[in-house]
Amino acid sequence: PEDSVPLKIEFATGACMLIKKEVLQKVEGFYPPYFLYFEDADLSFAILRAGYDLVWVPSSSIWHKVSATTLPKLGSASLQYYNTRNILLLAKRHGPFWVKVYMHFWAVYKYFKQLIKIISGYNKELSLAIKQGIEDYYKGKFGKFSPKSHN
Repeated sequence: PEDSVPLKIEFATGACMLIKKEVLQKVEGFYPPYFLYFEDADLSFAILRAGYDLVWVPSSSIWHKVSATTLPKLGSASLQYYNTRNILLLAKRHGPFWVKVYMHFWAVYKYFKQLIKIISGYNKELSLAIKQGIEDYYKGKFGKFSPKSHN
């Protein structure tokens, strides 16, 4: 059927990928600093940059337990932390020039917005995680999220 024809794509989700060993070796696999979230986008961009294609096969299927790592609730502090820190890393590694400039303005805006939320007590845990994600990005601290104690 026509709907099962493989299609070229610009990004492959990490829920399920089939990648030749030679491709992973050439792009040096996943970039470890991400630890969690956006590592699949980074790998996708690296594979495309190396001259390979990404292909989606519509007739394939997979069951994926969404965000099992950062649940019990979507929007958790760890999810906010990784999304914030790692989108900055992805922009730095793969964004066009304007994105690499804009990301710093975005980070400053986001940082001060979180300070206001923290002072007001609104979603304090999430705001602290976002703030820490920005701080850790600029400090070059990557890997697993370890919330700071804020007494």
